[in-house]
Amino acid sequence: MSFFIDLTGRVFGRLTVLSKDGSQNTHAVWKVQCDCGSEFSTIAVNLISKNTTQCKKCFHESQRVLTDLQVKEMAKLRASGMSYQKIADLYNVGRTTAYTNIKKLVLD
Repeated sequence: MSFFIDLTGRVFGRLTVLSKDGSQNTHAVWKVQCDCGSEFSTIAVNLISKNTTQCKKCFHESQRVLTDLQVKEMAKLRASGMSYQKIADLYNVGRTTAYTNIKKLVLD
């Protein structure tokens, strides 16, 4: 038994659901708009599970290379007890990018 949940208007990360955009196999497809303005379609399960929270452009920007000074500042914030997620948000990078760069600095 399947049921329909209207996601219109809901926000998932940087994405706002605009409208239903058909279906793919048994999955509902939704048209979304990123905070940067780009629009694309994705399946509902990716939104609900938080696998998709931004467009590809914003994802690649969040994976940008950090300067040595930025990484040192991030390591100081982490040593003071700030979470990786808060550090990532502060530097506009992904959590994994923050974690990887800080760990690489600590291990060097």
